Amino acid sequence: MTDTKPDFIAEAITAHWGERCPDHEAGCFVCNAWTQYDALRFSADLRANPHPEIEIIDLREIDSEGLMGFYARGHFDRWKFARACNVYTGADFFHDERHVPEGLPDYVRHEWWRCVPVSGEPGMSQYVSAEPKSRGAFPVTVTTVLEDRQRKRVQREINEHQKGERTGFANGLNWALRQLDNINPDAGEKLLAYYRAQDKK
Repeated sequence: MTDTKPDFIAEAITAHWGERCPDHEAGCFVCNAWTQYDALRFSADLRANPHPEIEIIDLREIDSEGLMGFYARGHFDRWKFARACNVYTGADFFHDERHVPEGLPDYVRHEWWRCVPVSGEPGMSQYVSAEPKSRGAFPVTVTTVLEDRQRKRVQREINEHQKGERTGFANGLNWALRQLDNINPDAGEKLLAYYRAQDKK
């Protein structure tokens, strides 16, 4: 016995327009209704499993188990892989860092990996880069989208911190020069000249 879920859309179309026509006719309201239904079902099926040949696997850090990205064994079309990742996670562009940009191929790479044991950790293994088609090597399509975004965020914070340090130093220097203008103008000129000389190095 097969347990099938009710299709409320099909039932509503049947109740309002009737069963499918034996032959499709252009301009027929019944045929148009069922054509739109078929397009909706096709879109839903594509969304659920657009590329069944691509099995998406989580890529995690060996120590913290933090999610770095995703991979699949084999070399696949980059756009299809990105699409499969987003269907796998359900991630959307605006609110989820796991989202893989489908129009930016730089986020997806083709690599060759090999599985090797982790030194000092019995029973644990990790993937490392390998020469293409060398012994034990296998092709992968991979994205480290989360790791890349984390790296960019950290670099941005470092840049902002350094910029803040430079701004703070410049403000302190300007304050010292203003004070020296009242106390010893010659010393202020020498300090400014020394700073400019050091800044050129």
